[in-house]
Amino acid sequence: MFLDKIFLSIIIYRLLLAALHYNENSDRLQAVTKDGRPCYTIRFPKFKKGDYSVRKEKICATYGIIFPLHVLLFYYL
Repeated sequence: MFLDKIFLSIIIYRLLLAALHYNENSDRLQAVTKDGRPCYTIRFPKFKKGDYSVRKEKICATYGIIFPLHVLLFYYL
């Protein structure tokens, strides 16, 4: 019974961390070159059977908030 409460709290903490990470990186900007031009990537999905689609290339995701919150949440567990 006690272990069930611990595992449930761990799952809830992981869910909260995932939500915070998603919210932090949901509105990332488009990557630009040194010249200031926007970057694009070409994708070749299987359902298009050889055709391509062009997507905006985003800047890298940030993970700065995750580790301190991870330590803080598991300290109080």
